[in-house]
Amino acid sequence: MFNIVIKVVRKIKKCRETKRRNLSNPVMLYALCVSKNKHVAKIGNALRSVINNDFTNEEIELFNKLELFRKEKIQSKQLVQIEDFGAGNSESKRTVEEMNKGKIAHISIGYLASSPSSRPVYARALYKILSAFDFKNCIEMGTCIGVSAAYQCFALQSNKESRLITIEGSPNLCEVSRSHLTSLGLNNFDIKTGRFSDVLPSLLDELKTVDYVFINGHHDEKATYDYFIQLLPYLSDLSVLIFDDVNWSSGMVRAWRKIQRHDVFTAVIDVQKFGIGVIDKAATFRPFCEVINITIEKSCLKKS
Repeated sequence: MFNIVIKVVRKIKKCRETKRRNLSNPVMLYALCVSKNKHVAKIGNALRSVINNDFTNEEIELFNKLELFRKEKIQSKQLVQIEDFGAGNSESKRTVEEMNKGKIAHISIGYLASSPSSRPVYARALYKILSAFDFKNCIEMGTCIGVSAAYQCFALQSNKESRLITIEGSPNLCEVSRSHLTSLGLNNFDIKTGRFSDVLPSLLDELKTVDYVFINGHHDEKATYDYFIQLLPYLSDLSVLIFDDVNWSSGMVRAWRKIQRHDVFTAVIDVQKFGIGVIDKAATFRPFCEVINITIEKSCLKKS
């Protein structure tokens, strides 16, 4: 009963915040889009396209294709045994030892395609942000069944040297996502199997520099901040970090607040579910002293 009350209170708070941000969106988006830093402006224009559903015919065709793919997977009752090295749900209190050991669970493809996977509006945001840049070395931390990876891989297709390296702790999910991405005609990806803490160090040493990272798993306060610190020495002169589920739990809220205060960022944008950090080491000034708060959701009650 207590957990139900907490969820209801969180939902009410989110609805109020979404409504408030929708009212301030025009001003905040305008500030981003006319920023004197052209890279920050690119992020603003990408988000504005998502909010206004302003897409090319080719993009609409692609998004329809990917959402049909998602819809087909949601219908699947196939069970997959997964190893979960994450923080569980937002009410879980898993210890570091429990997360390192992992939990075995049998979950349907249908559930994984709906609840844990990035919702359409956020998947489109990932696509538009990546499409705005010419990034080469891109990392996703948390593959699941490959929904968000598919959007990102398609966004990278304009540069033949670009690749998405996506990390997943569960070997079975790696096989599932590899099959899904290949079935969509994609080949500009690599899937690394293992815990983030085991895979990330050697991957960063191999890549030398990283342009883009989508941290999409292991929603633990300390782990999230530690990954951020671990990434810093490898970030290229122009890079974008996106943190998923920054309001997922009180611990994630604290981690995001700590991360956004770091002076490495040229601009920080809070998109409710996503936290976006833009790093432009050539910039001589920071265009915004505060975090820019916007929303790409029309309503907290409608899952778009």
